[in-house]
Amino acid sequence: MGGVGGVRISYADTVINNAHLNNLTINAPSADPCAGLSIGQTCTGGAIYAGTGYGDGLTATDKYMVTPSDITGGTRAWATGTYATSSTGATDLSNGKANTATIVALASTTPAALACSDLDYGGYTDWFLPAKNELSTVLFANRTALGGFAVGSTATYWSSSEGGTTSAWRHSFGSNAQININKTVNARVRCVRTY
Repeated sequence: MGGVGGVRISYADTVINNAHLNNLTINAPSADPCAGLSIGQTCTGGAIYAGTGYGDGLTATDKYMVTPSDITGGTRAWATGTYATSSTGATDLSNGKANTATIVALASTTPAALACSDLDYGGYTDWFLPAKNELSTVLFANRTALGGFAVGSTATYWSSSEGGTTSAWRHSFGSNAQININKTVNARVRCVRTY
């Protein structure tokens, strides 16, 4: 038993007087902005749920979100200036987040990665250019459900995976071909984030 301001409160009084609270449920806000959604449905903030990492060296527990459309302003080069002809070291085929961090730390002459790194969308600022395998097994594999992708012979999207000193990987959404091509060529950019 305890007292408040000289008034004695017993355990029995508390139980009896608070019986209406027995069925009270308190739900904490979900840390998952896409909780309960299927691939292609809109998450809190407006991004699209793209599923989990699977196959090709991706982490099975990573959940992906993708922007609902390509980056505005048209296509971009992967690199210009110094890094068009020298390596950035962003060669991981399955970790676009690490690749993007590596690329943007080097210079402002990497427009495709910078477009994602600089993106502030849906309440998030941790967007990145997907790696080669993320582009293939998460975005291309789910392209119909995700929507908003260009189609046809010019529908190519950059990955963050460098293919060589002067080249990087991109994916044709028209032919499902992965192409290691010159970094100065323009291609489309679609950003993702994991959580």
